Amino acid sequence: MISFTKAEIDLHPWERSAKVTTISYTEAEGSLMTLLRDMFSHAIIPAIFGRGLIDKYPNIIQDVLTMDEGIPFFLMGLPLLTPWPGVMNAHLARRRLWNATDEQQRQLDKRANGEETDYSWGDLDDVSELILGRNKLWRGMSRLNSR
Repeated sequence: MISFTKAEIDLHPWERSAKVTTISYTEAEGSLMTLLRDMFSHAIIPAIFGRGLIDKYPNIIQDVLTMDEGIPFFLMGLPLLTPWPGVMNAHLARRRLWNATDEQQRQLDKRANGEETDYSWGDLDDVSELILGRNKLWRGMSRLNSR
């Protein structure tokens, strides 16, 4: 969970976001809630979407948090250029998340069709059955809509 290193480059991403500082070889200090949230996020995202998504988009967790903070703005229907703190950031984070998951779905489409996928996504063998099933459902629906 915690590496107990003082070198910034050697810290896990969740240690950086939780601002963990090493006090001694057995003690560290930081934001426990942020540490747990980001540590679990780094475990859950690869388990569901595969390692390629978080490798290709290392800021995806922060984008989810930024978009989540902007949910009230979306519910109010505030457009991107609303001069209110956080509105633009929420819209931009949502766009990045959309693009990341859309790109992954396109790679899964290629894989399902037997085409060659982008090597930067890996072999996509670690994508969960949930996401593969969703991809299969959407491919089937897009075929029906194209008729």
